[in-house]
Amino acid sequence: MTTWDDGCGPALYVGGQFVVAGPHPTTNIAKWNGSEWQPMVTSMTATFVPQIHAFAAYGGELIAAGYFNTINGVAARSIARWNGVAWQPFPGELPTSVDWVHCLMEYQGALYAGVTELLAPGQVGGRVLRWDGSTWRPVGAPMNADVKALVVWDDQVVAGGWFSTTDGQPRNYVARWDGADWQPLGVGLNSYVETLVVHDNALIAGGFFTEADGQPADHVARWDGTSWQPLGAGLNDVVLDLHVHDGHLVAGGWFMTSGSTLSLNSVAVWSDGNWTRLSSGMNSAVRALTTFGTDLVAGGQFTTAGGRGGSSVSRWNGSQWFALGSGITGGIGALDVFQGSLVAGGYFRQGDSNADMFLARRQGDHWQPPQIAPDSTVHALTVWNDTLAVAGCFVGLIRDIGDPIPAKGIALWDGQNWSVPGTGLNGCGYALAVYGDSIVVGGSFTEAGGQPASQIARWDGSNWFPLGSG
Repeated sequence: MTTWDDGCGPALYVGGQFVVAGPHPTTNIAKWNGSEWQPMVTSMTATFVPQIHAFAAYGGELIAAGYFNTINGVAARSIARWNGVAWQPFPGELPTSVDWVHCLMEYQGALYAGVTELLAPGQVGGRVLRWDGSTWRPVGAPMNADVKALVVWDDQVVAGGWFSTTDGQPRNYVARWDGADWQPLGVGLNSYVETLVVHDNALIAGGFFTEADGQPADHVARWDGTSWQPLGAGLNDVVLDLHVHDGHLVAGGWFMTSGSTLSLNSVAVWSDGNWTRLSSGMNSAVRALTTFGTDLVAGGQFTTAGGRGGSSVSRWNGSQWFALGSGITGGIGALDVFQGSLVAGGYFRQGDSNADMFLARRQGDHWQPPQIAPDSTVHALTVWNDTLAVAGCFVGLIRDIGDPIPAKGIALWDGQNWSVPGTGLNGCGYALAVYGDSIVVGGSFTEAGGQPASQIARWDGSNWFPLGSG
């Protein structure tokens, strides 16, 4: 999400993977003008599932990036520009080795992008690219996995993501650019970084990690230029976005608690050395935060905010949460028949319910999700060995009682119980097929079951295998 003024006044722009904003059909991008939703895109195509991951204001235009091949019929591979009237290709096409853009940032007149890149046949990694007004140029050596976040701290570009090395040297999920090389920040972190922000002159990181500089730091940590420190008791699950609103640090994600502080429910503000809640929070994940006017705006997979209706996007006015119109709705991306019932996967909602669904089976005249279900978008379904194979961008299976069950990118459902093939994928699954006695998954990943597998892998019921060089 971002705020941008096209000449008609500031408006909120929301990107992701959805098909409706308010009453209007739109594909993955919508505009909120302060009173109503306006559609922005009639069509978007991609080899797998098109989606928007980032916005940036640059050169007087709004830049949108993610994963797509065309936008409104215009060829624009994974990055495009909006001039207030129409979508156009970005002036410089991304290198052919790049397909996904995860983040954008303007700094000193240049546009920076964090991307996924094919470094060599069968070898996928990440990189930071810089557009200088005429050419995309690499910023230093590549990383061994995705770059998910960029920020400027202490006059240096800092990158965070899923990488653990740059040019073969340990960098542990976060690194700073000194003008010549990517340098470590202390020992770094012990798992993925999803978001970076600067607050009170310190660099703040959020993500999957539970340690910083080898010390406990649950999902959020602070770098002061010398060492990493935890922020209070941290948060009990993944932090997906950090944002500074009205001088206060706000976190959004999958978390529910901080130490003994209960019921944070996916959004929290750092205040007086503790994480505190904003009303009763949300009923599911917050994935994006921004400021629009004087309000904090949260976007994600929730259907209620502060106990009020708020389909995927809501605003906080300092005391209460309010819906933005009728919100945003996703769509069905996969269908199959399993045990005599029609099963749908995607990110959707049925008319008689405000609950988001990622997997559901048709029962009579309505859709019914299983009691335990994926925590994010499902992209593919197929029946294999008397189970329903489910692939997508989820990282866990949500249940009514207890913590989520880890399940990264792929899971198997027998109609009652779930199982996970090995340790799953280190990215998203977008396609499934039965091949002989095995199930084959294609997507955006570099490992399956902890073994190298570039974008495609085979599960034989016991082990994962790459398909050639991928």
